[in-house]
Amino acid sequence: MKKLTFWVAAAAVSVGMPLAASVPALAHHSGAAYDHSKQTTVQGEVKEWRWSNPHAWLQIYVPGDKGNKQLWSFEATSPNILVKQGFTRTGMRPGDKIKVTFYPLSDGGPGGSLVRVVKDDGTVMGPPEKKAQN
Repeated sequence: MKKLTFWVAAAAVSVGMPLAASVPALAHHSGAAYDHSKQTTVQGEVKEWRWSNPHAWLQIYVPGDKGNKQLWSFEATSPNILVKQGFTRTGMRPGDKIKVTFYPLSDGGPGGSLVRVVKDDGTVMGPPEKKAQN
């Protein structure tokens, strides 16, 4: 067993360790917290758009049943991927009215994994909406 461990480590070092380094990255990107079988949409007002690595975050206030505001949080992907989808660092400001499409949290909590944002002026950030096929 010691020889096998030595040779695996030696191989990883000899190729710059991409194999060894990829294991934590894969573990980090689990989507288990989200229900990827459905997308849902809420409308609200931007509290904060945090443009950061490794993931950007969006927080919005969604009107509640009794006129109260409920804070919803959405995890996004990395800024370099978001740019390719039409998002920008300054694309959303506190107070902006938006519609958010997302994969909901598996536990039903207020938030999820960000898919798309549509601003009041019609600006779409994110992949285009999929049309139902007949």
